[in-house]
Amino acid sequence: MPEAVVYHVQRYGFAEFCRDRYEHGLEYARSRLAEHPESNRWLLLLAAPLLAVLLFLRIARASWRERPAIFLAASPLTLLLLGWWAIGEAVGYWRGPARALEAGMGARAA
Repeated sequence: MPEAVVYHVQRYGFAEFCRDRYEHGLEYARSRLAEHPESNRWLLLLAAPLLAVLLFLRIARASWRERPAIFLAASPLTLLLLGWWAIGEAVGYWRGPARALEAGMGARAA
């Protein structure tokens, strides 16, 4: 939907946004392991760094034709933020499943 407009009401500083991406990646991994305990967490941990590259390529494919200059200008920041997500996800796989999800109480309590 090329004409879609997205608004985000949360205001972040740069460091806060990097931390937010890291924490979301970490929580995603831990909740994924809690919901799917049969997952091979060590394989997922090793694959996590590839996530930033894969997501970047998907973004490139979706945006390159329409606005290549904007895509190129945003690429360093995009890669950085995707990298923080991937690091958070790898740490989440390292730490293991969120205990609160295993107990049915939600992710934040772990």
